[in-house]
Amino acid sequence: MKLQNLIIIFIVIIIPIILIFSYYLDLEANTISMQTDYDEKLMESTKEAIEAFSINTTEWNREYNAFANVKKRNVMNSINTFTTSLQNKLGIGGSSKERILNYIPAMVYIMYDGYYIYTPTYMPETYVDEQGKQIFYYENAQSGYQEVTEPTQTINHEIVPGEVMYIANSGGTTTNIADAKKTYKHILKAFVPYTKKYERYGNQYIVNYSLDNFVRIYNNDYGNVIKEGYILEDYSRPNIEEFIDSGMIEELEEIVAYKDSNGNMVTKKFNYIYNSNGEKRYYDSTFNRYFTVGKDYVRRQLIDANVGDPTAEYKKVLIPARRNGDTEYETCYQLLNTTHAGITRDYNWYVDIEPNLEYRDTVDIPEIFLNEDCSVYNYYVEAYYFNNWLDNTLGPNERLNILNDKKSNVIENINNNLNLSITNYSANSNIDFKLPKITEEDWEQALSNISLITFFQGVKTGLKKYNNYAIATSTENNEFVGEDAIYYMGNGDDYYHRYGCSDIVGRVSGAYKNIDYKLQTYYNENDNDNDENDNRGYYYKHKNGNNLLKECFNCIVNRNKFNMLNESGLNTKGYKEAKEKALARERYILMEKTKISENNNNNN
Repeated sequence: MKLQNLIIIFIVIIIPIILIFSYYLDLEANTISMQTDYDEKLMESTKEAIEAFSINTTEWNREYNAFANVKKRNVMNSINTFTTSLQNKLGIGGSSKERILNYIPAMVYIMYDGYYIYTPTYMPETYVDEQGKQIFYYENAQSGYQEVTEPTQTINHEIVPGEVMYIANSGGTTTNIADAKKTYKHILKAFVPYTKKYERYGNQYIVNYSLDNFVRIYNNDYGNVIKEGYILEDYSRPNIEEFIDSGMIEELEEIVAYKDSNGNMVTKKFNYIYNSNGEKRYYDSTFNRYFTVGKDYVRRQLIDANVGDPTAEYKKVLIPARRNGDTEYETCYQLLNTTHAGITRDYNWYVDIEPNLEYRDTVDIPEIFLNEDCSVYNYYVEAYYFNNWLDNTLGPNERLNILNDKKSNVIENINNNLNLSITNYSANSNIDFKLPKITEEDWEQALSNISLITFFQGVKTGLKKYNNYAIATSTENNEFVGEDAIYYMGNGDDYYHRYGCSDIVGRVSGAYKNIDYKLQTYYNENDNDNDENDNRGYYYKHKNGNNLLKECFNCIVNRNKFNMLNESGLNTKGYKEAKEKALARERYILMEKTKISENNNNNN
């Protein structure tokens, strides 16, 4: 065969292969580009969703946000932010929400002591009759039934026609959910705690974990809380005299915005304490009274009340008892609803708040000023007795086993429910949904604070279908307190710092949560012009003299590389002591708001 013929045959065979291969490479490159683009959009939308959640949970009313129904509302608002953001980024903004939800098999919100999963499930079709009663339509048409059409409704500004359903000629609908017509749609499932069942010495008990070391111990039928508290690796009996000398009994202060007698907004620094419900109460030395500030910025003094009145509020301190083999502590209270003649020590103490308070001789009560907060000390007292109870009941090894098992148990709990939710969705969809493997590094991030994991699957991206997840973590919220959330001030310093920064001036003089250093905004209704921006005022809760505190530049730019002090430097600057105090204080207040059981001081 002539060479020319071979060349022609070669060209005829190879050129199409090259073209096909080139086309395939273009498709592969386009697939990678589309998947990268989807990764970015998914991550951006997830971040926007967790930011929306953070904003809602750092509103002025911290106590209001502690309610479970409010937490659920905040989660739903965050979900709406995510779906709207992803729709807009994918160029389908304005379409029905269900269009984007078809490709979202699950979203999981990792909260402090449990998690929410947003995923599709079968739900009964409901209708509210003229009497306001919720009723169900029947699943299928049967003899003696008639068709009805559900009223139209508006979803995302679109009018949606009602669905055809069936009612019985004799009386219409059913209240039996088993007979009801069902539809498959996304819902926020019930809150699921992080749990693990243990069995030791023939006894079964259940542990509820949290993102930090707080646990609840339930009996074997998961009925009553036996004990709850923080597990410490090392613990010792607290000595209140030593705590007072070391500053664990604190004088807390912050700047407060409120309306003066003329209705004008002013800012002023006040001492504050946490009352027995974990709520801030400010002390005005001019009037010798405690007060609160509402959303309307109006100061409200605590009204006079007698001990035992429903309106009475108290300051609480826990005193280690000297009886019953060191298994108890005594809870003592000071009444706040009265005029106090200055900040005095040994103001009347009472015990047994329920049902009636009984006056307690102050001879056994430590000398604590009325405006000194006892949260740090109370934390260590409760932690000591809780850990002591764990050691006596379950054994010291079991206490540490519970702590060490936390991460793996939490991951297993979430993974099992996620896998079930996504598998069920796949069985009821034309898309093959599968739970992607979440890496160890991503789990480490997700469990470091309140987090959101979103799953987006099934969208055609070139040669493949998209299947990935994104994780975004909230660093500023009132739901969880980690070590990284504590910032530090120095004596004579105009900056606040992260743990161990050597740029701090002087010794650490205070440590608070990161959100307490952020710019605070108020709205002055008394300004005469109509410009809302001019009516806004700004202030910081903490400052050095008249100077505003700013975040340390080194801590911002090189958060993982800034100059860390060595062990000796940490002690010299007071970082370690300040961290222990701040974490103990914030976690104690968090525990007061999440506590289920009563003070089980008398449980052996």
